[in-house]
Amino acid sequence: MKKLYSAVIALCMLLSGCTGAESDPDPVVTQPTQTATVPVTVPATVPTEPAPEDDLPEIYTNPLNGEILDKPFSNRIFAVSVNNLEASLPHVGVVDADIYMEMYVNGSIIRSLALYSDIQNVKSIGSVRSSRLIFNDLAQRYDAFLVHAGGSTPVMTDVSQRGLDHRNIDTGDATDHSFRDFDRRDNGYAWEHCLFAKGEGIYNDAKAKGMAASENPGRDYGLTFTEDATPANGTDAGEITVKIATNEGASKKSILTYSADHGGYLRSQYGKTMTDGITGEPEIYQNVIVMLVKTTTTEDGYHQAEFTQAGTGDGYFACGGKMIPIRWQCDGDGQPFRFLTGDGQPLDLNVGRTYMAIAGLKSSVSCQ
Repeated sequence: MKKLYSAVIALCMLLSGCTGAESDPDPVVTQPTQTATVPVTVPATVPTEPAPEDDLPEIYTNPLNGEILDKPFSNRIFAVSVNNLEASLPHVGVVDADIYMEMYVNGSIIRSLALYSDIQNVKSIGSVRSSRLIFNDLAQRYDAFLVHAGGSTPVMTDVSQRGLDHRNIDTGDATDHSFRDFDRRDNGYAWEHCLFAKGEGIYNDAKAKGMAASENPGRDYGLTFTEDATPANGTDAGEITVKIATNEGASKKSILTYSADHGGYLRSQYGKTMTDGITGEPEIYQNVIVMLVKTTTTEDGYHQAEFTQAGTGDGYFACGGKMIPIRWQCDGDGQPFRFLTGDGQPLDLNVGRTYMAIAGLKSSVSCQ
C-alpha cells in the first residue's frame, strides 16, 4: 500500500511540472492593430484678396437723384417750363421733380424748369408757361425733352437750331398730354395760369411722334451722390435766404428751412410754404445749390441771356443744415454742370431731390 501511495504522489508531481501553475499563467500578448496612415497635405494659409474691380457687382443709380436702381438707367429726362409767379400758385407736380431750377428769364419774370427722371408717374405738372433761351440751354445740357407752352420767335428759332426734342402743349381745352384747369379759371386765375401737362401723356406723345423717350445707359449728367452729404465743416444753415436778382434791379427771395423731421429743406416764397395744389405735400429738397452766373439781356430787352457756354463760377451748397462755398463749371455748350468743393474735389450731393437757384451776380445768399 505504501508503495502504491508513493507512486501516485510521484505521478501527480510529474503532471504538475508539465502543465505549470494555474495561478501564474503565461501573459497574453495582444498585437497592436496597425492602421494605414494616409498623408494629409495642409495648404498654406493664403490671404484673401479683394475681388478685382471688374468682378464686383455693378451698382446702378438714378443720375438725377442718386437712388439705387435694379438695372441701368435708361429713361429720357423731361424738362418742364413751370410758372413761378405768385398769382399762379400753388404748383402741381413740382414735388415729384428730381431737380427744380429757379431763375429770372426776362425783366421781372421769374420762372422754373423742373427736371423729371420718370415723368410717366407724374399725373399732372404746372402750371406750364412758354420756354425761354435759358431753358433751351439747360434742356440741351441734360439732353432733356422740353415741355412748354409756346415761345417767342427768337426762342422757337433757337429750339430748332439746337435740334431739341420738345412739345408745345398750349391748348384751349384738353388733349391726351395736356389740359386747361377750368376750375382754376372759375376761381379767378388768369388764363395763362391754368395750363397743365399730363406726365404719362407727354411720354406717350413723344414715343408716338418718334422722338427718343429713352436715354443711352451710362450718359454723364455731371452729378455724384452719397447717402449723407452734410458738409463736415460747413456753416450753420438751418434757414437759407436766397435773393435772386437781375442786373436791372428786380429781385425775389426763396427761403429754405431745414427740417430733420422731413429729412430736408422746406421751401417758402411770397411768405408761403410751397405745397402741392392737389396733394398738399410740401416741397422738400435734400440739396440746395446756388449758382452765381454772369447774365446779360438780349437786344430786344426781353429775354435773359444764357450762361457763358464754357466757364466757371462761384456758388453755395447746403445739406443737412450746413452750407459751404463751391465752384461750378461747364466744359462747353450742351455739357452738364459740374460742382466742386473749395479744394477742387468733385462735390457729392445727398441722395434725394435738389433745389437749384441760377442767380445773377447781384444776388445774395445768407443763412442762420
